[in-house]
Amino acid sequence: MQIDEPFYKVYFKAEGVVFIVVVNGIDVYTNDKGGPITLEIPINQFVRSGKNKLELQLHTRGDDNVLSLGDSAYIDLEYRLYTSLDDYVILNKLVYSARNEKQGEPFKSSSNKGQYSIKDHKLIADNSGDYEVSEFQLTVDKENYDNNYLYHIVTMPAPFPEWKFLTGDPIPDPQQFKTKEEMIDGLVGAPFNELKKIHTALSNKDINSIMPLFKERNDEMDKAFYYESGTYEKLLRESFEENYKKGRILKDLDINVAMPAVSPGKTIIQLGADPLIRFHNESKSVFIKYDIFFRKEGDKWIITR
Repeated sequence: MQIDEPFYKVYFKAEGVVFIVVVNGIDVYTNDKGGPITLEIPINQFVRSGKNKLELQLHTRGDDNVLSLGDSAYIDLEYRLYTSLDDYVILNKLVYSARNEKQGEPFKSSSNKGQYSIKDHKLIADNSGDYEVSEFQLTVDKENYDNNYLYHIVTMPAPFPEWKFLTGDPIPDPQQFKTKEEMIDGLVGAPFNELKKIHTALSNKDINSIMPLFKERNDEMDKAFYYESGTYEKLLRESFEENYKKGRILKDLDINVAMPAVSPGKTIIQLGADPLIRFHNESKSVFIKYDIFFRKEGDKWIITR
């Protein structure tokens, strides 16, 4: 079954577990509180044609390094391929259950190793199929609080070019720097200078000068979601202009809060626990935030998402 414009999404329902969903080394969602949640997120902008690593990271809690926050804790994680607006197939599913953990089998997977085809919106075994699922893998990080990492490698066709962040230069681990000053000099300073260019231009209402900085991000997002070329640039420009029309205030830029968050695959970085480029109204009851992610290419820091 040929799917002209596939939509890949990750769906999860969880309670009582702290986890990160990772696609090809990119953190696409983090639940660091363990509260109940049900959510579906599009991931076209992170998948590739070929091998894709689809990963669930479960983080332990407390002195005993336990995975669950109670006997009823669980997570169901599905990687879905929508074959039409309402129909989807589950490429693979990872499940953790505290109840099953007590029985010695905390993890389960719905997809067995093998090749598959999609027919009538269903994934069926087929030795000549276009989709291949690896064996379910589990690793326990003994040096990092016994965190559990579960993943499949799913090989599949996708109508996208190779996203540039997937082959970007590796970004240093922030933990390798002994002091904040060393981290600013060795990691944070260069991408922060790119944010300063954006901030200065926005302060001067000079949108035109910074739109080229978002070209890679805008072009790849258009392709990921089948938009006409120029759509994401238009949407971003209109969003900036709307802030001026409504008299919103651009928050000052502060390198002291520009703590780096590097993706698990070490391919992209975001500065600040909260986006550093953001506008607010006078009462600070409305905030318009711009998530900006960089990749590294030699000495360049390029906005990629």
